Amino acid sequence: MERRRLFIMVFMLILGTGVFLSTSVFSGKKTVAVEKVEKVADPEPETDVSETSAPEEKTYPVYICGEVNHPGVYEVTGQAYLYELIGRAGGMTQAADTVNIDMVYIIDTSQSIYIPAKSESENGMLSVGEEKWTPKAGTGTSSVRRVNINKAGSDILTTLPGIGEKTAEKIVSYREEHGPFQSIEEIKNVPGIGESKYEMIKTEICV
Repeated sequence: MERRRLFIMVFMLILGTGVFLSTSVFSGKKTVAVEKVEKVADPEPETDVSETSAPEEKTYPVYICGEVNHPGVYEVTGQAYLYELIGRAGGMTQAADTVNIDMVYIIDTSQSIYIPAKSESENGMLSVGEEKWTPKAGTGTSSVRRVNINKAGSDILTTLPGIGEKTAEKIVSYREEHGPFQSIEEIKNVPGIGESKYEMIKTEICV
């Protein structure tokens, strides 16, 4: 009996010690709160207005022919005055008719420009246009004068866009055979001049 009672006391003592230690350890434990930190996005870099490039000016071709020393197609950027383009083309010849030419005409789009000779106006081969050096709507073509297809010779007719020597001779032959053209549209009856070629020259011819 004494041994059994001793055993129970020892067991109770061990059990009590264990409960005491467990309570002490867990009661002293600290709880640490963890806060969620949200990532802040980096601010967008500011755009330097000074670094923004200015819009580029358009470049377009302009064909100048007639009484200039170096006729041809020249690239023009932005705007240009006629006298500047004539300068690039080597200037006007001595035969050029300078009386009715607006040297400060502003070029700002693709077009063809013809500088006439004095003899052309004196012989009635060219007729004064309705508006001096003003592009006709939708054509992109400017000219001081129009070629009279009833009077101009083949040498003058070849100054028209797309008209070569053979076609010019056909125009002369047609009017000699059929008489003067009654309208500019009649030139389409000449072999070699179709609708597309007529569209190229219709604003530069007259009867």
